[in-house]
Amino acid sequence: MQSLKLLSFVSQIISDTYKALMEIRELISECNQYILRKRQAKTLAAASETETVLNRLLIKNVALYAMSILSVFGVVESDQTVGFRVGNADGGSANVCYFNQIF
Repeated sequence: MQSLKLLSFVSQIISDTYKALMEIRELISECNQYILRKRQAKTLAAASETETVLNRLLIKNVALYAMSILSVFGVVESDQTVGFRVGNADGGSANVCYFNQIF
């Protein structure tokens, strides 16, 4: 009976983790669509400045929130930076961040 309760508990944790990651994925997708809409508005001559200016603080907060959730799950070491650590040929690592490339 105890093993059945433990199995149910572990199953619930896995399910909740999956749900949390799907919500983060949806949030990032919405943020990407926001960026795309702003970029497309820039190409239209009739677009006003408020329609084309990116809210950089909003985008940064979404990125930091996503990184903090990923750090809870142990995917990244720290939630203080945006990006992922990647190893190089010298055995060292560097933080790769695509956040600055969108501006």
